[in-house]
Amino acid sequence: MKKTILAFATLLIAFSSFAQKYTKMGYFNAVFENNDVKITADDAVSNEKYLKVKVRIKNKTNDYLIFRASDCVFKVNGQELKTEEKILLISPNDDDFRVVDLKGTGLMVESFQLVVSGLSRFPADATGIAAPDFKLPASMNDFSAGAFKVNLVRFNKETQRTDAKFRALYSGTKIGIFDPSQVAMKMPDGKEFANYKSDRKSLIFLQGEEDTFTTTWLNDMMPGSGDMQKVDMMILWRNAFKEVTPTPMDAQTLDIKFSPALSK
Repeated sequence: MKKTILAFATLLIAFSSFAQKYTKMGYFNAVFENNDVKITADDAVSNEKYLKVKVRIKNKTNDYLIFRASDCVFKVNGQELKTEEKILLISPNDDDFRVVDLKGTGLMVESFQLVVSGLSRFPADATGIAAPDFKLPASMNDFSAGAFKVNLVRFNKETQRTDAKFRALYSGTKIGIFDPSQVAMKMPDGKEFANYKSDRKSLIFLQGEEDTFTTTWLNDMMPGSGDMQKVDMMILWRNAFKEVTPTPMDAQTLDIKFSPALSK
């Protein structure tokens, strides 16, 4: 027993001496990949106050992926530690990342594991929630679409440009999505035009969360359909609001090891 304690103490002293050589410790990238996803633990670094990793997710499917970064688990020195990070939505065949980190002491280690949990997926063609067309100038300032409560914050309606800013609150128990690419404007002549900001990332909502979004149309987009400042315009939401129950994906464990070349 005494020999075991002595060996452990010797190991701690040796590692303490090792860690003191560096003010910052870098780590090799670690990768997991299958037919659906590529997960990279990128730019991992630790110092006396924190340990952080950029978790990059490559979506190889035609579905949307959801990444609850706060479900990730660090396994450091025999402890399982969690962090708090925002949820991430990744479009089909796209990639994005979240930086997950821990704050504290004793985090300058030669190796640790990162369990990437919280990945799930849902079909890109998920059915939208019916939402009433919205008239500009506004005849009412709010409407509901399923578990979404949406309020007009402000709008600017001029000949050259029209903007309408909304605030959405989601009260459902699933996951709410707002997809700006689905929004269109219908002019009095019956022609419809896509939202100028249709390339913006979709918004994602957990229960009780709210966020804002802006829809925009430019005069150059709709020649011959009337002066936007003078005519009534109708926002068509189509499938912009969605409520989904994603299918969970397996957690993956990445082994992350110290790199002398990346350390200071």
